[in-house]
Amino acid sequence: MDAGSRGNSTSVREPDPERLLLGAGERSRTARPRLRDRIAVRCGGARLDAALAGGEAPSASPALALRARALLDPGHRRALARSLNAILHDARHGSDPRRRAVPIARAEVLAAEEEIEVVVRRLLAPVAVDVRGVARVGSLICDGAGPLYARGDAGELRRIFERAADELEPRQA
Repeated sequence: MDAGSRGNSTSVREPDPERLLLGAGERSRTARPRLRDRIAVRCGGARLDAALAGGEAPSASPALALRARALLDPGHRRALARSLNAILHDARHGSDPRRRAVPIARAEVLAAEEEIEVVVRRLLAPVAVDVRGVARVGSLICDGAGPLYARGDAGELRRIFERAADELEPRQA
């Protein structure tokens, strides 16, 4: 007897992670990732993240599917949320310049504080989210020349985080 057919017909089944990554009607191209795909994920994370953030389907390649699976891992989502909380803390209270390799754009981060907090809450929520939002947030944190770190238009950083929050809106499996 499987978990979905035990006694109570209203029990909730865990969503299939493969279905979350690939979509309702899609199937994985390979049952087991090849070594070259795992190497591509390890060495090309930024490129794959940019593709996923841009809307490329995880099912487009085994490397994208592997990267999407890693991005959607709850531990990875928690790590991104911790990084954003640290950035918010530094913007609010100042930071020791020796602690960060690249100083944050403090005024811009403070102007986007509400949007960043929404993203943090959605990253920490135990629900399915779109990989685009997770990839976008990871790319923002890792881009030392990007809007989190480069002084510029505060409205731009707010708009980027609003978009990420929309992409992280909980969705049906």
